[in-house]
Amino acid sequence: MATKSLYGVALALALALTLAPTLALTLTLTLTLTLALTLTLTLTLALTLALTLALTLTLFSWRGGIG
Repeated sequence: MATKSLYGVALALALALTLAPTLALTLTLTLTLTLALTLTLTLTLALTLALTLALTLTLFSWRGGIG
């Protein structure tokens, strides 16, 4: 009975050690992708705001300023 239990523990450990690199790689790639998407969205938002500001200032300058 103890041999079966020990065999089960050894099998579970072997399976965990086999899957650990795959899970670690998957998590790393997921986090990397998430960070890349966040950075891309942040840069896109910054670019949009900069273009909006530039367009607004250009339109105001064409109309002779705010006052």
